[in-house]
Parts: sequence; C-alpha cells; structure tokens
Amino acid sequence: MNTEILSLVPQEKREAAQAYLKTREAYPPKLVQGMLLVGALISCVAILFGGTVLFGVRVPRSVIGVVFTAAGWWLSAKNEGRADWAYVFCAQLGLVLGIIGRMELMDWLVSFSHYAREGNAFIFCAVAVLSYPFFKAKIDRLFFCTWALVALLDYTQNGLLRSAAGMEILSAVLCALFFGGALWIFASRRIVLKPLAYAGVIACGVGLVCLSDTVGRNLSLVLFAGMAAFCASRLSVPFKMRALICALIVVLACWLPVYAFAGLFACAAGYCLRERLLEWVGMAGFAAGLVWMYYDMNTTLLVKSGWLTLAGVCVLAAYAWVRRKYAR
Repeated sequence: MNTEILSLVPQEKREAAQAYLKTREAYPPKLVQGMLLVGALISCVAILFGGTVLFGVRVPRSVIGVVFTAAGWWLSAKNEGRADWAYVFCAQLGLVLGIIGRMELMDWLVSFSHYAREGNAFIFCAVAVLSYPFFKAKIDRLFFCTWALVALLDYTQNGLLRSAAGMEILSAVLCALFFGGALWIFASRRIVLKPLAYAGVIACGVGLVCLSDTVGRNLSLVLFAGMAAFCASRLSVPFKMRALICALIVVLACWLPVYAFAGLFACAAGYCLRERLLEWVGMAGFAAGLVWMYYDMNTTLLVKSGWLTLAGVCVLAAYAWVRRKYAR
C-alpha cells in the first residue's frame, strides 16, 4: 500500500513522504491513542477545576481562555510529528487544552453580544478562521469549522430573515454551497482543507434536517440534482453513459426525499473521489433518508414495504455494478 502511494508522489518529494509514512507507522495503535486522549481530557478537567476546589478562587474565563489556548498551541507545535507515547500524550493534551481554551474565550466574547445569533455566528467563524493555521490537528479543525458553519446556518434560519419562505430559500442555497465547496476541496486534493470540507458536509446535513418548509426542500433537491448532473457530465466515460447517469439522477430526484438523495450523492462522490469516510457519511445519510421517507409516507404498510423493497433492489443492483467494475 505504501509503495502504491509513494509511486504517486513526485520524485523531489518522495523522501519526505517516506519519512512521514515511517513516522505514521511508529505511532501508537488507535486504541492506545484513544486512551491517551481520555487521559488528556481528565488532566485538563483536573487543571480547570482543581484551582477552584483547592483554593476557592474562580479564575476569569478570559484568563483561562488565553492561558489554555497558548499552552495548547505550544504543546501541539512542540510535539507535532513525534511518535513516542509521551510525546503523543503531550500533543493530545495540547489539543484538549486548545479546544477548552477557545471555548472559554468564545463563551466570554459572546456574553458581550448578549448571546445574539449574529454575534455568535461572527465570533465562531472568526475563531475558526484565526485558529485554523495554528492548530493543525484534524479533529480540532473539524470541530471548530463545523461549529462555525452550523452557527452561520442557525443565524440564517432564525435571525437573518423574517420571511419564512426567504429563510428556507437562503438556507437551501447555503446547504448547497457548503456541499459544493466540500466537493471542490475533495476534487482539488487540498489536504490542508479536508477538515473544512467534512465540516461543510456535516453542516449541510444539519441544514437539510432543519428545513421545515416544502419550498426549501424542493429547492435543495433541485440544487443537489443540478450539482450531481454537473459532476456526472465531467466524468471520463462515454457520452451515452453520461446521459444515462443524468437520466438516473432525474429519476432519483423525483423519487427520493432530499435527505436520501443528498446522502446517495455524497456516497457516489466519495466513491469517485476515493474518500472512504465521505462514502460512509453518505451511506448513513441515505439510510436515514429512507427511514424518514418510510415514516413520512401517508399510505398503507404494504405500499411502504413495496417502496422500501424497490429501494433495496436498486441499492443492491448499484452495489453489484460497482463491485463488478472494481473487480475489473
């Protein structure tokens, strides 16, 4: 596997890639890393509340935020790329300290805006943007980017427009923009921006779930079908195959709810772009969309079971086709 990866790397960067892969192989197992992360979290909680319990002095949130953020950045930068267990623990301690510190800072800052939605959205987005270049852990970037994008959606859906139809339309457009931006990042292979791309996918899913009006759902379905058709038109397959895929997209858009269609689109995009995690997220969204469609149908159980059987047959047929093509 490593040989295949190295063959795709340019010659001038191959030595650095080999060193990186050796470092990754020397890392502790995932289970051990999880245990170290839990230990780091317990250590941070003890540091956070130990002073209050022992000395009865409550440190201001602003001080806690600044100290924890600075300490977290220093520990993360100092121990980045080191595979020894002690260094991994220190790096994860820095990760947790940095997250807690910025959460304390955000809580302190939003109190000045009286917890207004526009203030929350601006502060969360600003913190995510400013901390992105300095805190390089994927989970850290994913956490704050997701929080910022969801806060932006919340402001759009509940604080920006008074018109319910306008709110739904703008929310649907934002969901499509989040998903389209994520696909662009995946397609351009911008590794640094991958956490932002997954944050966009998660925020898109949250926004679609929060759509409560038919106007927003139908517009989202049209936008996602348009993006899917555009992506299908860019595939390196014969014209007849592209036309057949576009026709299938139209049929699925008319048949499935927007949640299931978006999940299926994400799964197909993950397969084409070799993003395994995106495949899993998309399949989970597709399954959740089918469950929602089942309970939302105003018909008999026999008809519902027939629709689900048809959906299962289509999924199995698609899986068999993909498996056969992959085997070739």
